[in-house]
Amino acid sequence: MVAYTFLARGPQPQTAQDQNLDRLRQLFSLNARQEQPGERQFDLSFANLMVNVLAVALGSPRDSNHFYTRIFNPGALNGTHGPGSDHQRHNYDCGYRCENNQLTTNSNPPIMGNHIRDRLALNSFVWVPLCWCCLLDPRAYVACQNNHHFLNYLQDEAVVVMRQAQIQRSSEQIVGAYILARASTFAALFGSHPETIERRINSAHYLTESLYMLWQLTNPIQGPRPAALRAIFATEADAIEYE
Repeated sequence: MVAYTFLARGPQPQTAQDQNLDRLRQLFSLNARQEQPGERQFDLSFANLMVNVLAVALGSPRDSNHFYTRIFNPGALNGTHGPGSDHQRHNYDCGYRCENNQLTTNSNPPIMGNHIRDRLALNSFVWVPLCWCCLLDPRAYVACQNNHHFLNYLQDEAVVVMRQAQIQRSSEQIVGAYILARASTFAALFGSHPETIERRINSAHYLTESLYMLWQLTNPIQGPRPAALRAIFATEADAIEYE
C-alpha cells in the first residue's frame, strides 16, 4: 500500500537546498517537472526506469525475483548472496564496483559470462530497488546501514557543497544519495557502453524490455516458473543460477 500511496500523492515541491541534499526525492519532485526559463529540462529517464522496476515488483509473486525484498524488506538481505556481486556473490557493495573505469572480474564462474553490457544492466537493477526502499520507508536506511558490508563508503555522500558552504546530509539522506549514485551510475555506464552506442540501442527502452521479459518469466502463461527465480539467495550457487 505504501508504494501506491507514494505514487498517488503525486510530485511534491522541494526547496532549493532539499533538491541538493535529497537527489532521490528530487527525481519525483514537482520541481523536476516544472520548466524553468533558461534552464535545461530535467531528465526523468531514470525516474521512469525506477517506476518500471516498481511495477514489475508489484506485478510479480514476491518470492520470484530480487526486487521485492530489496524494496520492502532490505534487512532480510543481511548475510545473503546477491546476483551480479563480484565478491563471491555476497550482498556487499564492494561486489559492485569499477577499477580504472572497468567492472571488476574476480568471479569464477564469470558473472553472466562477463558480458559487460549485461552486467551493467544487472547491477543497475540490483541497486534501483534499494532506491525505492529509501523513498517508501523513512526508516529503511537503518536496515541498509546495519546489513553486513552492505554500504561501506557512506562518507562519500555525507556533505554537499552549496554556494561555497558545506552542508551535512542527514543519515537518511546519506544512504539515499549513496544508493542512488550506484544505481544511476550503472545505468549511465550501460547507456555509454561502446556496444550500446555502436548498435544504436536506446538504453531506457532496452532496460525496460529486459524488465518486461523478467515479468513474463515470473508470470508464466503455462507451467511453473523457472526454479532459479527466487527472492533470497542463500548460497552463491543460488545467485549464479538466477543470473
